[in-house]
Amino acid sequence: RCAETAVELSGDDEVPLANLAYVFGMLKGDYERGLELADRALALNPNHSHAWTARGIMSVILGRHEQALDALAKAMRLNPIDKVAVPLALFGMAAACSLLERYEEGAGFARKVLVLQPKDIRGLFTLTSNTYLSGQITEAEATAAQIKQCHPHLRSSHLRQSFRVERATDMVAVERTIEFIGLPD
Repeated sequence: RCAETAVELSGDDEVPLANLAYVFGMLKGDYERGLELADRALALNPNHSHAWTARGIMSVILGRHEQALDALAKAMRLNPIDKVAVPLALFGMAAACSLLERYEEGAGFARKVLVLQPKDIRGLFTLTSNTYLSGQITEAEATAAQIKQCHPHLRSSHLRQSFRVERATDMVAVERTIEFIGLPD
């Protein structure tokens, strides 16, 4: 109810609309609405990098991976030094590539996340996913060990909650990676 009120009050301001895309998508699980709000923000300001990032993340979750890559690349071009948005966009690109089976490219994006934030679970998870699913088991094992070392209280259930996807085929890839990492439930 509060989020709906915030949408009504935001009017024609792309900043709250882009932020509300995450509220609806990540907190409420309404990814279509999140995508709609990101698109509404972009209609108001096509140069708003955070709206492009929100559009990209919602698109990854919804299984629209090529659309996600395009949106996230635009976000990176518009705001290449943002310390919050860049790692998020790189994570989204790594995830989309993994789900498109473009593992080498996805691993490259994940490694860039880790250069910026060495313990970032998003970067560690997507690097594990891309290397494991491509058969690079030695690197995948090393990254899985790093996850356990950096995040000792992490559980498989936390990963399932954090790395949500809507398409069943995408969920199979996520589950395979979670199982490979081998955390307790």
